[in-house]
Amino acid sequence: MALIFRWYLGLSSRWSNTGETGREMDYQIWAGSALGAFNAWAKGSYLDDYTQRHAVDLAKHLMHGAAYLARVNLLIGSRR
Repeated sequence: MALIFRWYLGLSSRWSNTGETGREMDYQIWAGSALGAFNAWAKGSYLDDYTQRHAVDLAKHLMHGAAYLARVNLLIGSRR
């Protein structure tokens, strides 16, 4: 069974990378929990449609979020 699963896993990843027609239902995209968390965060915003996402927009949001968290941590740390 393990060999069959490994065989299918390898093929399904290759099919998705090459865009194999007729195998769209078998495509397997390897992604971690961060992608799911991002999709949940983007839901309902203009970033919800993945075709409208651009690296510049994502970088802007990441930098603003990081700056916000850094500022919050500085403010909390200054009270101690």
